[in-house]
Amino acid sequence: MGGSKDASGRGDGSIARAVRIGVATGLAVAVGVIALVGYLRISGRPVPFKRTPDVSRVIVVVALPGEDGAFGAQVISEVDLRSGAIESIDPSMAVSIPGTSYSTLRDAYPFGGGEGVAKALARARGEQAIRYMVLTHDAVERSLAAENGFEVDLPEPMAVFDGERLYEWSAGPVHVSTVSELRAILNGAAYLDRDARDDVLRQIAERAASWPGRYPGGVAAIARDDGIETDLTEDELREMAARLTDSE
Repeated sequence: MGGSKDASGRGDGSIARAVRIGVATGLAVAVGVIALVGYLRISGRPVPFKRTPDVSRVIVVVALPGEDGAFGAQVISEVDLRSGAIESIDPSMAVSIPGTSYSTLRDAYPFGGGEGVAKALARARGEQAIRYMVLTHDAVERSLAAENGFEVDLPEPMAVFDGERLYEWSAGPVHVSTVSELRAILNGAAYLDRDARDDVLRQIAERAASWPGRYPGGVAAIARDDGIETDLTEDELREMAARLTDSE
């Protein structure tokens, strides 16, 4: 009887030690995982066991003041990085912006930046939000300077007063080299008929979508530029820039 009791005691002790070792090991693993995730998030590197969001599509947004001076998403391009296709998205698209009475995609920007635009677009389409990049005034200015501007083919004559200067253009190719000229054309396009307006927006959207691939200073400059807002990591930016360059 006594021998059985000692054996039982030793057995209970072994089980207790095993439980303690198992708990300690589990805690060590958990702490290690938490530390790894924290490091990866701080460093901007992707977490290997987390589902990677869809980076095959990206929206490129040009955020500038509108005719009323309020900042908004004035140009929106959706880029399919697999095929290189670029779709111009109408900034006046009807969307829901929770907590506000505003109802166009353009207006989602001041209430949530690029993420707000991506989420509003996703709600309107009934899909998950895709990744985004927003170029504001300074980034647009640098992009225009780097390529010495670009041409927009106006379907109709246009006259726009921006509060300081009257811009007048005939129908046909117009060279856009400054942010002020781009804003004027965007403001003037709002008064064209639907087809003509969409054509102007499409031309600008296609050009804007190419800017990340040829940005002055490359990906490193994009990552540290205060004029650009994005949820893409440097590696993802590098891949995006390479695919945009290849598709040209």
